[in-house]
Amino acid sequence: MSTRSQIAYIDPETDQILSSYCHYDGYLDGVGQELLDNYNSFDRAKELVDGGEMRFPGNYFGKDQNQKLASRFETLLEWTEYGKEAWADYMYIYSEGGWSVIHNNKTKWLAGEVLNVVASC
Repeated sequence: MSTRSQIAYIDPETDQILSSYCHYDGYLDGVGQELLDNYNSFDRAKELVDGGEMRFPGNYFGKDQNQKLASRFETLLEWTEYGKEAWADYMYIYSEGGWSVIHNNKTKWLAGEVLNVVASC
């Protein structure tokens, strides 16, 4: 069974959110740790998300599987609503302050968990 996630960044020029689907290991010590270890800068986050849908960070679905590129959203609310509809368990977003995560515990979204706490776990 997969733990779905959305991985996103805020474009500093447009303030839009660009987001891509990630199929496996979306939990904090899976995708979360991978983002901290290997995508912990704006340029790396942008490169990752702009690559489109992925199995795991950096492992993209191929064009032969009709890979979808990053989606654009105008607001955080629009993005989180999309995540709910897409059954995302975790939603990661990179902004000036680094990575943040929103967790869907199936009854409500828990916002404000800063991903950097994962590094000390």
